[in-house]
Amino acid sequence: VCSECIYVETPPLMHFTQSSGRIIRQGQKVPPNVRIAIAEGTLQVALHKRLLQNSELVAQVQGDVASLRKEIYGN
Repeated sequence: VCSECIYVETPPLMHFTQSSGRIIRQGQKVPPNVRIAIAEGTLQVALHKRLLQNSELVAQVQGDVASLRKEIYGN
């Protein structure tokens, strides 16, 4: 089972969400590590900050959708 994910470039949000979701799945016995290599003083720093902000927003929306689904369907 894979527990390490290293990006050499800041990935697009969709790829980051999908690959992180795959590595952080149920049944994971070792705490997963997702790392992104960033060159200080480059555009990568701003892209990384934006990626994390967008990733947090996606997690909030997914959580809200899951709560709504549970309220509607009871599952």
